Amino acid sequence: MDLPDRVYHMAEASNWPIIQREGLLCANRLVEAAGVVGDQLVRLKREQRLENTELPNGVRIRDQRPMPPAALDKCLCG
Repeated sequence: MDLPDRVYHMAEASNWPIIQREGLLCANRLVEAAGVVGDQLVRLKREQRLENTELPNGVRIRDQRPMPPAALDKCLCG
């Protein structure tokens, strides 16, 4: 399977500085990097974020809607 020359990722414009500095990070890594601790850390790592969530360092995280299984099947290899 040939891979495309370019891929695109949607992100909050306010997150561009950290993306330039650190690259794309998963939400859990962003939460840890923001210094979130205790119950709030557990909640942000385990619960679905239904709305944009601003972390203490100004980074915004959000969950995407789950992809329907039929659409996901078309995207997966093997």
